[in-house]
Amino acid sequence: MDEFEIPDFSEDDLANDKEIRKSREEAAIYQKMVDDALSIIRNELNVNDSVPVNLKGFKLFSSRNPTIKKSLKSKSENKEVQVFLAEYHSSTSLARYNYKGDDLYLFGHLTVNEHYPETFISEERIIDKIFDVFLKLDVDFEKSKRFSHKFQVFTEDKMKLTKLLQSKDLDPLVAYPEMELEIQKNTIFYRCSRKPISIQEAADFCAMTRMLKQIFE
Repeated sequence: MDEFEIPDFSEDDLANDKEIRKSREEAAIYQKMVDDALSIIRNELNVNDSVPVNLKGFKLFSSRNPTIKKSLKSKSENKEVQVFLAEYHSSTSLARYNYKGDDLYLFGHLTVNEHYPETFISEERIIDKIFDVFLKLDVDFEKSKRFSHKFQVFTEDKMKLTKLLQSKDLDPLVAYPEMELEIQKNTIFYRCSRKPISIQEAADFCAMTRMLKQIFE
């Protein structure tokens, strides 16, 4: 009986496999896009690689059970900006690459001067507007009517939040209709949208970060 011959699965042989070659090419294209997007964020926000911090206290983050893949950090005029690239599975993903099961998403963490009550801000849907007619939970701001029309604001202390934000112009944030914010004391945890990382998402993220810094200065 002939001795059993083990197939040769060396690197060179695998490289000739059509499906494997396609998968590697897609992975390389995807990685270049991620690197380019992070390069935009590094340059625009002046952030550098840093050690990840514990974000479990933010519901906007912990509810998705993500894994932090990259952490970037900067400090300017007492307003510390941190950017996180996190990976998690989303059944509603819009841009998943074929070779990849999960997607990468951008989150931001901004330290500000004032201390705010715990607050959540997100896009207000029609059903939310209907519920609020009866529940009266949403906070509206007289001087930021476009913002109030577009977003729902839930907070643990309406009076304090209104006092702190009533004089600020929040309307420019309407430019980011899918944004989500979670405010805890002097920190704002946020994202531009639920879309995976892309060149456009990175550019929007930077612009929104600058806007938040200006609004909450």
